[in-house]
Amino acid sequence: MGARAPRAHRRPGGRVAVRGRRRPPRLLRRPRLSGVPVDPAVVGRALDTVTVTIEPGKLRELARAFGEDPDAWGAVAPPTALVLADHLRADGIIDAPLAIGMDVERLLHGEASWDLVRPVRAGDVLTGTTVVEALDTREGRRGGTMTRATFATTFTDPAGAVVAVQRHVFVETGA
Repeated sequence: MGARAPRAHRRPGGRVAVRGRRRPPRLLRRPRLSGVPVDPAVVGRALDTVTVTIEPGKLRELARAFGEDPDAWGAVAPPTALVLADHLRADGIIDAPLAIGMDVERLLHGEASWDLVRPVRAGDVLTGTTVVEALDTREGRRGGTMTRATFATTFTDPAGAVVAVQRHVFVETGA
């Protein structure tokens, strides 16, 4: 028995829906880099810059997602609102690990943290620059090597003052 061909059927409104196999997301169609170690020289390298406007509408959506009253938050955003900047990148949150050659098929998001210098507010226009902060490799418990990379994104306001630093730790498991 081979794989079944996708079947099409009509949905209300005349749209055609295809059931069956779908193409994987764009980022998963990248060439596999398995077995290629990440170069330690990437530590300290700036990877990209992204500009994000903290929109009041997005803050209301976040409040609803947390099950809270959108009006109770007012103009102050929670630290996690800075994650919105990750959605503006080409490959989202995994843009940085891909930029240094980590294998997406063996990638885990290990940790996220935020250091706030001042509150993030609705209407703020922030520019975030992502830097490879740390990289270490060690032997995994199940065999193979495990690579851990820490990426720090420093968000500044238009005057150049630091508003917050967001850190993500990614782990590439052994093959």
